[in-house]
Amino acid sequence: MTSPPYLDITNFEEDQWLRLWFLGGSAHPAPGRYSREDRHGTADLYWRLIADMWRSLGQVLDDGAHVVMRVGGKGLSPAQIASGIEGTSVFSQRTVRLISHEVTPTKNQQTRSFRPGNVGIAAEVDCLPKVS
Repeated sequence: MTSPPYLDITNFEEDQWLRLWFLGGSAHPAPGRYSREDRHGTADLYWRLIADMWRSLGQVLDDGAHVVMRVGGKGLSPAQIASGIEGTSVFSQRTVRLISHEVTPTKNQQTRSFRPGNVGIAAEVDCLPKVS
């Protein structure tokens, strides 16, 4: 089960600073302190990230494994997300078939409470791919 960073939304150090703090990091968000800027601002860069995720997963998943993913991003329709998830799976060097996906409209986005005026995304897509 995973929720990879969203296109043009997620910056790991901003979004995960509390987890980093528990591991001995800064008590406040510190973008750029531990890694390069990791916000994926273009669809090309984003799909490269997802392809690399599949490459890594392809090495550790058994045949018949299911992966549950929640994905979203600015400027991506639910159909583009579902297509991209299955299309980038070619980099796993395994057969990955998207069994189903379901669109969940976002209403009270968490980022709005931290950044008033943030547009965010209209929906998230829950995907269920199967690896063989």
